[in-house]
Amino acid sequence: MSTVGQIDIQSVHEQWWKWIFSTKDGPGHPLKGNHAVKQAENGEYLLAGTLPKEEKELQQPETRQIEIPVGASVFIPLDNVLCTETEGDPMPLDAECAKADADFAEDRISARLNGKAMESNQLIRTQPHKFNLNISELIKGTRKDKTGNPLGQTDAAADGYCVIFKLPSLVEGKDYHELEIKARGIWVIYQITSPTQKQ
Repeated sequence: MSTVGQIDIQSVHEQWWKWIFSTKDGPGHPLKGNHAVKQAENGEYLLAGTLPKEEKELQQPETRQIEIPVGASVFIPLDNVLCTETEGDPMPLDAECAKADADFAEDRISARLNGKAMESNQLIRTQPHKFNLNISELIKGTRKDKTGNPLGQTDAAADGYCVIFKLPSLVEGKDYHELEIKARGIWVIYQITSPTQKQ
Protein backbone atom coordinates (compact mmCIF):
# COMPACT_ATOMS: atom_id res chain seq x y z
CA MET A 1 0.00 0.00 0.00
CA SER A 2 1.24 3.42 -0.84
CA THR A 3 0.43 5.51 2.23
CA VAL A 4 0.11 5.08 5.97
CA GLY A 5 -3.58 5.90 5.80
CA GLN A 6 -4.26 3.02 3.43
CA ILE A 7 -2.60 0.38 5.60
CA ASP A 8 -4.81 -1.90 7.70
CA ILE A 9 -2.52 -1.66 10.70
CA GLN A 10 -4.09 -4.48 12.68
CA SER A 11 -4.01 -6.86 9.72
CA VAL A 12 -0.33 -6.12 9.13
CA HIS A 13 0.36 -6.50 12.85
CA GLU A 14 -1.26 -9.95 12.77
CA GLN A 15 0.89 -10.94 9.81
CA TRP A 16 3.95 -9.82 11.78
CA TRP A 17 3.09 -12.09 14.72
CA LYS A 18 2.36 -15.03 12.43
CA TRP A 19 5.74 -14.57 10.75
CA ILE A 20 7.58 -14.50 14.10
CA PHE A 21 5.92 -17.67 15.41
CA SER A 22 6.24 -19.68 12.20
CA THR A 23 10.04 -19.31 12.01
CA LYS A 24 12.26 -21.87 13.71
CA ASP A 25 14.34 -20.47 16.56
CA GLY A 26 18.04 -20.13 15.83
CA PRO A 27 20.55 -17.76 14.18
CA GLY A 28 18.22 -17.27 11.20
CA HIS A 29 15.25 -16.16 13.28
CA PRO A 30 14.06 -12.62 12.40
CA LEU A 31 14.50 -11.48 16.01
CA LYS A 32 18.19 -12.36 16.01
CA GLY A 33 20.03 -11.13 12.94
CA ASN A 34 19.98 -9.82 9.40
CA HIS A 35 16.94 -11.96 8.46
CA ALA A 36 14.81 -9.23 10.01
CA VAL A 37 12.69 -8.30 6.99
CA LYS A 38 9.75 -9.94 5.21
CA GLN A 39 7.30 -8.64 2.61
CA ALA A 40 3.67 -8.81 3.75
CA GLU A 41 0.66 -9.82 1.67
CA ASN A 42 -0.12 -6.27 0.50
CA GLY A 43 3.48 -5.33 -0.16
CA GLU A 44 4.51 -3.71 3.12
CA TYR A 45 7.93 -4.67 4.43
CA LEU A 46 7.79 -6.06 7.96
CA LEU A 47 10.80 -5.52 10.20
CA ALA A 48 11.54 -7.58 13.29
CA GLY A 49 13.06 -6.07 16.42
CA THR A 50 14.62 -8.06 19.24
CA LEU A 51 13.48 -9.83 22.35
CA PRO A 52 13.48 -7.36 25.27
CA LYS A 53 16.53 -7.25 27.52
CA GLU A 54 17.12 -5.93 31.00
CA GLU A 55 17.90 -2.21 30.88
CA LYS A 56 21.39 -2.83 32.30
CA GLU A 57 22.15 -5.04 29.27
CA LEU A 58 21.40 -2.25 26.78
CA GLN A 59 24.91 -0.85 26.58
CA GLN A 60 24.84 -0.61 22.80
CA PRO A 61 22.33 -1.23 20.01
CA GLU A 62 22.01 -4.36 17.94
CA THR A 63 22.75 -3.55 14.31
CA ARG A 64 20.94 -5.16 11.38
CA GLN A 65 21.79 -4.82 7.69
CA ILE A 66 18.79 -5.28 5.42
CA GLU A 67 17.50 -4.42 1.93
CA ILE A 68 14.23 -2.63 1.16
CA PRO A 69 13.30 -0.92 -2.15
CA VAL A 70 12.96 2.87 -2.25
CA GLY A 71 9.31 3.91 -1.97
CA ALA A 72 8.22 0.77 -0.13
CA SER A 73 6.00 1.00 2.96
CA VAL A 74 7.83 -0.21 6.08
CA PHE A 75 6.12 -1.54 9.22
CA ILE A 76 7.98 -2.18 12.45
CA PRO A 77 6.58 -2.71 15.94
CA LEU A 78 8.38 -0.66 18.58
CA ASP A 79 6.79 -2.04 21.73
CA ASN A 80 4.72 -5.18 21.25
CA VAL A 81 2.41 -6.98 23.70
CA LEU A 82 0.76 -10.34 23.01
CA CYS A 83 -1.64 -12.49 25.05
CA THR A 84 -2.55 -16.06 24.12
CA GLU A 85 -5.21 -18.46 25.32
CA THR A 86 -4.42 -21.95 26.54
CA GLU A 87 -6.53 -24.94 27.46
CA GLY A 88 -7.95 -24.50 30.94
CA ASP A 89 -8.22 -20.70 30.90
CA PRO A 90 -11.45 -19.99 32.80
CA MET A 91 -12.67 -17.15 30.56
CA PRO A 92 -12.48 -16.47 26.82
CA LEU A 93 -9.54 -14.29 25.85
CA ASP A 94 -10.33 -10.60 26.12
CA ALA A 95 -9.30 -8.55 23.07
CA GLU A 96 -7.97 -5.88 25.46
CA CYS A 97 -5.82 -8.18 27.61
CA ALA A 98 -2.64 -6.63 26.15
CA LYS A 99 -3.83 -3.04 26.50
CA ALA A 100 -2.78 -2.34 30.09
CA ASP A 101 0.82 -3.37 29.48
CA ALA A 102 1.00 -1.42 26.22
CA ASP A 103 -0.31 1.68 27.99
CA PHE A 104 2.96 1.89 29.92
CA ALA A 105 5.06 1.99 26.74
CA GLU A 106 4.07 5.39 25.38
CA ASP A 107 6.80 7.38 27.13
CA ARG A 108 9.50 4.75 26.49
CA ILE A 109 9.51 4.55 22.68
CA SER A 110 11.31 6.45 19.96
CA ALA A 111 12.16 6.05 16.29
CA ARG A 112 14.59 8.08 14.21
CA LEU A 113 15.39 7.84 10.51
CA ASN A 114 18.81 9.26 9.61
CA GLY A 115 18.91 11.08 12.94
CA LYS A 116 15.49 12.72 12.56
CA ALA A 117 12.56 11.76 14.78
CA MET A 118 9.62 10.18 13.01
CA GLU A 119 6.56 12.36 12.50
CA SER A 120 3.67 11.82 14.92
CA ASN A 121 1.50 10.33 12.14
CA GLN A 122 4.19 7.70 11.50
CA LEU A 123 4.31 6.45 15.10
CA ILE A 124 1.01 4.69 15.66
CA ARG A 125 -0.77 2.70 18.38
CA THR A 126 -2.05 -0.52 16.86
CA GLN A 127 -4.98 -0.61 19.34
CA PRO A 128 -6.21 -3.86 20.95
CA HIS A 129 -7.21 -6.55 18.49
CA LYS A 130 -7.89 -10.28 18.60
CA PHE A 131 -7.00 -12.93 16.02
CA ASN A 132 -6.16 -16.60 15.55
CA LEU A 133 -2.47 -17.48 15.80
CA ASN A 134 -0.66 -20.75 15.08
CA ILE A 135 2.33 -20.90 17.43
CA SER A 136 4.35 -23.62 15.73
CA GLU A 137 7.76 -22.52 17.04
CA LEU A 138 8.88 -21.50 20.54
CA ILE A 139 10.82 -18.37 21.29
CA LYS A 140 11.84 -17.01 24.68
CA GLY A 141 8.79 -16.16 26.77
CA THR A 142 6.33 -18.19 24.68
CA ARG A 143 3.56 -19.94 26.57
CA LYS A 144 3.63 -23.73 26.16
CA ASP A 145 0.97 -26.40 26.35
CA LYS A 146 0.92 -28.82 29.28
CA THR A 147 3.40 -31.14 27.53
CA GLY A 148 5.91 -28.32 26.98
CA ASN A 149 5.27 -28.04 23.25
CA PRO A 150 4.21 -24.95 21.23
CA LEU A 151 0.56 -24.04 21.68
CA GLY A 152 -0.40 -24.54 18.04
CA GLN A 153 -3.69 -22.87 17.15
CA THR A 154 -4.72 -20.38 19.81
CA ASP A 155 -6.70 -17.20 20.24
CA ALA A 156 -4.38 -14.22 20.56
CA ALA A 157 -4.76 -10.57 21.44
CA ALA A 158 -2.19 -7.88 20.70
CA ASP A 159 -1.55 -4.20 21.23
CA GLY A 160 1.42 -1.88 21.08
CA TYR A 161 3.14 0.86 19.12
CA CYS A 162 4.56 0.68 15.64
CA VAL A 163 6.21 2.87 13.02
CA ILE A 164 4.96 3.00 9.45
CA PHE A 165 6.73 5.03 6.78
CA LYS A 166 7.72 5.05 3.12
CA LEU A 167 11.42 4.55 2.51
CA PRO A 168 12.83 7.67 0.82
CA SER A 169 15.70 7.84 -1.63
CA LEU A 170 19.17 7.92 -0.15
CA VAL A 171 20.71 11.28 0.56
CA GLU A 172 23.62 11.99 -1.77
CA GLY A 173 26.85 10.68 -0.29
CA LYS A 174 25.13 8.13 1.96
CA ASP A 175 25.35 4.36 1.40
CA TYR A 176 22.36 3.43 3.56
CA HIS A 177 19.49 4.74 5.65
CA GLU A 178 19.88 4.41 9.40
CA LEU A 179 16.70 3.60 11.30
CA GLU A 180 17.07 3.59 15.08
CA ILE A 181 14.33 2.29 17.36
CA LYS A 182 14.16 2.26 21.14
CA ALA A 183 11.52 0.79 23.43
CA ARG A 184 11.32 -1.06 26.74
CA GLY A 185 14.41 -3.29 26.74
CA ILE A 186 14.95 -2.80 22.99
CA TRP A 187 17.56 -0.80 21.06
CA VAL A 188 18.12 -1.64 17.39
CA ILE A 189 19.73 0.17 14.46
CA TYR A 190 18.81 -0.94 10.94
CA GLN A 191 21.17 -0.06 8.09
CA ILE A 192 18.84 -0.12 5.10
CA THR A 193 20.09 -0.28 1.55
CA SER A 194 17.94 -0.49 -1.57
CA PRO A 195 18.68 -3.01 -4.33
CA THR A 196 18.50 -0.30 -7.01
CA GLN A 197 20.98 1.88 -5.13
CA LYS A 198 23.66 -0.73 -4.45
CA GLN A 199 26.80 -0.30 -6.49
